[in-house]
Amino acid sequence: MTKIPYSRFNEIRGILWNYTGIIEAAKALNLPSDDCIYQALLRRVSMVVPILEEELQAAKEAPPKHVPLVRLQLEEIKNSCKTVHPQQETHSSSFHEGESPFVLLLRLAEKAKKISFDMQDKGDWDPFTSVREYISAFQFKPNRSKGRSYLPGLPSCILTGIQLSPGHNVTITSSQDKCYEIRALCNLFHKQHKEYKDGIMNKAKDQASSREEGAAVAKRIKDLDQVSSDLREWLLEKGEKGKKLPKKTKQDIDSWLRNRDFTPTILPLTLATWDPTGEYKPACLLDHIRFRAHRPPQAKKTEKKLRVKQRHIYGAKSCAEWAAFLEWVAHIPI
Repeated sequence: MTKIPYSRFNEIRGILWNYTGIIEAAKALNLPSDDCIYQALLRRVSMVVPILEEELQAAKEAPPKHVPLVRLQLEEIKNSCKTVHPQQETHSSSFHEGESPFVLLLRLAEKAKKISFDMQDKGDWDPFTSVREYISAFQFKPNRSKGRSYLPGLPSCILTGIQLSPGHNVTITSSQDKCYEIRALCNLFHKQHKEYKDGIMNKAKDQASSREEGAAVAKRIKDLDQVSSDLREWLLEKGEKGKKLPKKTKQDIDSWLRNRDFTPTILPLTLATWDPTGEYKPACLLDHIRFRAHRPPQAKKTEKKLRVKQRHIYGAKSCAEWAAFLEWVAHIPI
């Protein structure tokens, strides 16, 4: 018999609790059950069920006090996922398949007009006041693993954005869903997020190639990808491996960028990045260097206070702003 480590069992509890909350919130929106985004959300959640079932079956011993509730939540999620329809290979459905369940919920809430992106909002978080309030209302269950606190099954960074151009197209995207203890689930989340980003990348390239300036746009994606990877490697060079915070100064970075003749990409968006509790999440170092965008007044104040050494370094293509950049390119009107 195997005794499951408490942190691992707690990760199972956290994922079930968090996904139960997401499903309940989605149902409360009273949208049609065959809505393609709602169906994509249920499919995403249903993929974790067999992995969690296997984990619980393999663990004959676990904190007995919590087991009944965990099994009950698992059964409730299974019952909810029974309404999943056979997947139809449409553009809309395939575009949403790899997205985080929480991002899909926010898309549903925007469709149901529970959140809005009000360009007339003049508050500290305009135009995302209602988005921030909606996210903040959730009571997600955290976990700790190897000294890190996180929300199992949820992304650490969620981006909401709205284009400044006429039409005001909305962007909602995120980083990869978090999981540290259950290897099969970590692999699943990584695979799903990669497929999602690859799908946006391919659409962005297809969209670019169909326009007169398409070659230049495709080259911009490739060049930005390359310089981001090179910059990250330089920031984390020998002596700094494994460290999140850079030893390089702003002057060092400016000099490196000048030598590469690098110009930041201007995103024609008003955007803000959040953690799943509704707290504003400042741009990581790579995004701070490579992108420029308009931000709400309170976000601007937060960003202005941060120094280089206070910004973390993540993967060149793992950040929510990278996905927002690709989505922007993919949706430029032809």
